[in-house]
Amino acid sequence: MASSAFVTYTAAHAGFAVQSPLGGGATIATWLNDQWHRTRPFNFVVLGPGAETSSLNYRRLEIDSAFQNLTELTERQYARFCRLFERATTEFILREAEQRPVSVLANDISEGPDFEVLSAHGIPITTIFHVDVVDYFCKFYLRGVRPERMTRWYERLRACGLQRFVPAMLRLVFEKQRAAVMHSRHLIVPSGPMKEIILRCYPTTPPERIQIVPWGRRAESVDHGAVAREKPKLRDELSLRDGDLVLVTLGRLSPEKGIERLLNALRSEEQGLAARPRVLICGDAAYMRGQRYLRSLKARARSLRSVRVDFLGHLVGARKQAVLELADLFVHPSRHESYGLTIVEAMHARCAVLTTDHYSARELVTRACGIVTTNEAELAFGLRQLLRERRRLFALGENAHARAASMRFADAADRIAALMAEGSSRSA
Repeated sequence: MASSAFVTYTAAHAGFAVQSPLGGGATIATWLNDQWHRTRPFNFVVLGPGAETSSLNYRRLEIDSAFQNLTELTERQYARFCRLFERATTEFILREAEQRPVSVLANDISEGPDFEVLSAHGIPITTIFHVDVVDYFCKFYLRGVRPERMTRWYERLRACGLQRFVPAMLRLVFEKQRAAVMHSRHLIVPSGPMKEIILRCYPTTPPERIQIVPWGRRAESVDHGAVAREKPKLRDELSLRDGDLVLVTLGRLSPEKGIERLLNALRSEEQGLAARPRVLICGDAAYMRGQRYLRSLKARARSLRSVRVDFLGHLVGARKQAVLELADLFVHPSRHESYGLTIVEAMHARCAVLTTDHYSARELVTRACGIVTTNEAELAFGLRQLLRERRRLFALGENAHARAASMRFADAADRIAALMAEGSSRSA
């Protein structure tokens, strides 16, 4: 064992069925649980609210049953859920700390435990930034105000003792993230740009406390027989013909994913496309404004005259793998992305990639694997260029596969385990 401390891993999206479109945070919690259950770097438990897991390392915390369908909650309901989960995890950890040395890994920020209380009890905390909540809030609710400007504003309020008058939801964004940064021994981010934003927002933070840990791809045993059987089913279901160019998007459907950018690009380039692609949008509506967003996407898709768009819903297992293997081009038009797990999956499945320039885009996608764009006009131009050159798509896909082979999730899990052991030994 690398560490004698008992690790409590708080993960608000853990314990739910894989059919739920909860996003990357839930995926990483599952992967870390599985990996550490095999490698045993320390004794640990995963704390979550879901009831659909059989893992020996998982402990369900009882949260009000009204909050079980997380992807259907409004902003206010989700904020209430975060506070209930914060209270439940903090109480659990403090009880454990009375019996033995405890170390905490927080899978989220707004959904995390009470960082200040745990730190006051001498409990070492490592926090994973799946989403920079302040940056996300500024981008989507404040129309792009720079996050460091808002954190400076919040610090001035605190200096005057006025933070208690800030609405509860804003405290969950600004105060909670501030507490995570101030009271965590380590902050884990999956990309360099995320580290830069944290340092701009909290300039007194020692840079060495922020560790860049790219997630990579989990090595999974693929049932190739099941995938091979699924492909002809999909071809029949979708009326795919030999020679069709297939474009795929994959991920939950919510406004930050920017799927409408792809549909806008198809509409603007519809008459000039060298080939009429088949477009498969894979994923389901999730979180605040998700259902409304899905309806708007379907309306945009219907406005296309010569390009067929199919919505396949949330995919898992052999069906998801089959879709990726049928694809010629993976399009990732996200407005906000901390890493891009689906990009790595698609690359491993030999897909060329057309993506917008989110945090990890240029760290994942080189020119040999695809195109990184900065706006809708570039996305449309890249789409037109790639659809003209099937040979280029094939070459990009082969390069993407070779690059993805070196992106190992096991390395990320080992790195975090080492950081947890370091924090625990300092505490002892």
